[in-house]
Amino acid sequence: MTKRITDNQILGELGETAIKKLVLEMQFIYDPRGRLEAGTDGIIELRDPKTGAPLGKLLGVQVKATESSQYIRETDRGFEYLLRPNDLKYWRSSNIR
Repeated sequence: MTKRITDNQILGELGETAIKKLVLEMQFIYDPRGRLEAGTDGIIELRDPKTGAPLGKLLGVQVKATESSQYIRETDRGFEYLLRPNDLKYWRSSNIR
């Protein structure tokens, strides 16, 4: 059996790489969760914009990527994403915002 990396796996990695770059450009800290995760792909830690000091304020991130480069009703200010009820329940119960 030949080992295989799927196009979807590559797309997911590209999505996470794009998020990490964007978060770092915003001068925040991005820490990917790794391979074993149930819906939170990474954590963003906010920093004080003047001093650069970490604020201890954390945001959980679920990264989604699409081949078409655009989501339904996507604009420069936002987009719509239809999520599964179980995902919403999971994120709402999290103690990381």
